[in-house]
Amino acid sequence: MGDIEISKKAFKKVKKDPEELVFNESEMPQIIAYLEDNPTIINLAILLLFKTGMRVGELVALKPEDINVNIIHVNRTEICYYKGDKKIYEVRDFPKTEAGIRDIIVPESALWILKKIQLLNPFGEYVFMRGKERVKTYNIRTALQTACRRLNISQKSPNKIRKTYGSILIDSGADESLIISQMGHTDIKTTKGHYYKDRKTDKHKAEIINRIVDL
Repeated sequence: MGDIEISKKAFKKVKKDPEELVFNESEMPQIIAYLEDNPTIINLAILLLFKTGMRVGELVALKPEDINVNIIHVNRTEICYYKGDKKIYEVRDFPKTEAGIRDIIVPESALWILKKIQLLNPFGEYVFMRGKERVKTYNIRTALQTACRRLNISQKSPNKIRKTYGSILIDSGADESLIISQMGHTDIKTTKGHYYKDRKTDKHKAEIINRIVDL
């Protein structure tokens, strides 16, 4: 045991700025506008992440029969593993967790996204396809990084969209049962503990503070 060397960094908790964990109030309108102005199949997929809070693995595993007007039935996910030196991406017929099997409600304002996706890919086995190839999670990740770079927004992963969505639901005062259902969590503690982040701009924070009479 005396020969084992452990880095001090192994016991350090890395604290990230809130702006690295979510799209804040000024960033979100910019990236939404960019995605809407460039409606490729992958950009539309990213838009749908903003509107539903799905895990990116769930998103790329969707099939047309999973969508019924404004309801998306989540019941599978993409998995990734190595076969020798090659990375394999496959769809698994059950989601990440048991709570992941759920029906997500899509807001009416976002139904045009589903219609546009269907027009771009009317006969595909999966909802998101380019030609005969299913869109993979890394395609979504790369496109999101490109969008952030072009808008001069700090780089964020698709999971940061999910945290943004969860934070918006909580800030909007949605019922806890609805929040955990949309997110695919077993209880609200998971959402509040890991997905609720401060996304308000400094200007908005100042406005809130200035409205508090007792201060």
